[in-house]
Amino acid sequence: MKKIARALAALAITGGLYAALTSVAGAAAFPPMTAPEYQFLAELNADRAANGLPPLAANGILSGLARQRSEQMLASGSFSHYDGAGKLIFQGLLNGVGFPYAFAGENLAENNYPWGQSLDQANAALMNNPAHRGNILNPRFNEVGVGIAGPGAGGRFYYTQLFAQTW
Repeated sequence: MKKIARALAALAITGGLYAALTSVAGAAAFPPMTAPEYQFLAELNADRAANGLPPLAANGILSGLARQRSEQMLASGSFSHYDGAGKLIFQGLLNGVGFPYAFAGENLAENNYPWGQSLDQANAALMNNPAHRGNILNPRFNEVGVGIAGPGAGGRFYYTQLFAQTW
């Protein structure tokens, strides 16, 4: 199933496959990825391919959580990997739904470029940041979820990539 998911990473996940992925971790079903989220995933996997790495498989739960994370930032205007107590927000999300992972990471981006430029600018900014680039090109990761929210106040868009090494 992972080989199939990798092959389809830049394509639409069918409803049946999506439902199967969400039921594996026992989380409530999330809406399917949007066309811009698939584009964001395709750009991420193109960056990996350009660096000799295999594509990451799209995971419906990770994508649902990534979108939820982007929507929370859009609603609150808060842009941080950490909550008020200094804990990593994405770890709480993954653990909260019982998502099984050995290793995980998160990339966040925000900008107020016009929609036609926003996604490409977010991807470029992530690749130009050493820590974010490190997540994108980390060979340990085998699955990813992406989420986009916006535009919000001031035309802001929020982007989240959740990476996981699953067993």
